[in-house]
Amino acid sequence: MIKESFQYTGWWMLGFVASCALLLLVVWLDHKKHIQK
Repeated sequence: MIKESFQYTGWWMLGFVASCALLLLVVWLDHKKHIQK
């Protein structure tokens, strides 16, 4: 029971971190693109 809830939370955290990383990557690339102009 506890192990299952931990596994679910782990997947949720992984998705959350991946979303944040993707958002930061997009913002960084957009910022980099503006500097080159």
